[in-house]
Amino acid sequence: MVIYLRCLTNLNISIMSQKNICFIPLRRGSKSIAKKNWKVLYGKPLFCWILDSVLESGISDEIWIATDSPEIKDIAREKYNGRVSIFDRSTKNAQDTSVTLDVVLEFLTEYNSKENRDYMILLQATSPFTSVSELKALSAMISENKYDSIIACCRLRKFRWDESGFPLDYSLDQKPPRTQDYKGFLVASGSFYVSRIADILKSGQLLSGEIGIFEVNPKAGIDIDDEFDWKMAETYLQLCNGIIT
Repeated sequence: MVIYLRCLTNLNISIMSQKNICFIPLRRGSKSIAKKNWKVLYGKPLFCWILDSVLESGISDEIWIATDSPEIKDIAREKYNGRVSIFDRSTKNAQDTSVTLDVVLEFLTEYNSKENRDYMILLQATSPFTSVSELKALSAMISENKYDSIIACCRLRKFRWDESGFPLDYSLDQKPPRTQDYKGFLVASGSFYVSRIADILKSGQLLSGEIGIFEVNPKAGIDIDDEFDWKMAETYLQLCNGIIT
């Protein structure tokens, strides 16, 4: 009995020491939309939408933004008053050709994770409609420790065809299913990626091992890349009066 209690205590300590580290990469430059990451969308800078949702959800033990932008750093310091940590993203990893994995690995080589069970939750500012309720559900999914990695996907109920004109989702010998009866397929929304820090460092990838799917609302899949996407985001916010729940 004494041995069992000691093991249980150690297990609880291990579970309690597991942290969620939210990480948001933000480049200063943007070719498609000037100053995109801190351009004001419906009353606040773009990157603040995801930051506010993270803070309200309570999902994170630590929040980091990685940026080379003095403007973003100033806004973060003024608006969040120490609740958000800033990582100085190198110029090398803030180019138009830089991939997100580069800055993640740059950060993790300097970040001192004392517990290899810690999770990194990589969130994209260009997906501002990731909701508070989705983040809370994601936190619950992480705490189950069922998956090594988790990816956000949205479901599309569109019928697919290949380039030769062959239908991929039904047979030409039969009537196509009704859209409401069609399960559709999942595509990565780009909203967030989750993985244990130790696994990212070991594999050199954002996702590895047993990967779980977190299905987000298709509206959360609005990924702001160009001016058309920006207009879509503004229209969506006007329709829901700026409230993302």
